[in-house]
Amino acid sequence: LFKTTKGTLLFWYKAGPSPQTWTGFLRRSSDLGKTWSKPEMMPASFYGPVRAKPIQLADGTILAGTSVESHRNWTPFVDRSSDDGVTWARSNAFHAPEKFKQIQPTLFQAADGRVVALMRSGNPKKVCMAISKDSGATFSPAEATELDNPNSGIDVVRTREGEIGR
Repeated sequence: LFKTTKGTLLFWYKAGPSPQTWTGFLRRSSDLGKTWSKPEMMPASFYGPVRAKPIQLADGTILAGTSVESHRNWTPFVDRSSDDGVTWARSNAFHAPEKFKQIQPTLFQAADGRVVALMRSGNPKKVCMAISKDSGATFSPAEATELDNPNSGIDVVRTREGEIGR
C-alpha cells in the first residue's frame, strides 16, 4: 500500500502458488481507500514492490524494489513509474550471481541524490548494496556490506530528522 504525492493510493498484491509463478496485480484509490479500482494485472514479469515499500523521488518517479526467486539464483530489480503508477519500466538486474543470492530490495535516496538498494542475501549472509546514479534506471552490481543478515527481510526508514535507520 503506497500513497503517491498526487494522493493516489496504490495497492499491489501477488497471486499464485509460489514466488516462481506469481502474477502481480494493482488496485488504485483516489478517495483515500473508500473505493477501489478493479484489479489490474501488472505487465508480464512485473510484480510491484516485493516486501519493502516503494519510494517516490522529487520529480514524481516511483521506485519499487522487486525481485525474482529461482532455484538457481535470486535476482533484484527496481521497477520505475514516472506517471503515478500507470506504466512501468525495469532497471537492470543488479545481482552478482557468482557471489550472492539477493532479493527484496529496500530503497532510499541518499543526500547526494543517489538511490541506494539494500537487499537480503543468502550467500554470504550479509546485507548487499547496489547504487543508482540515474534515479533508479540502472544500478551498480551488488556488493556485500559489513552488515550481517541471517537471510531474512530488511527495511530502511528515514526519521523526521532525515536520518536513515535500519
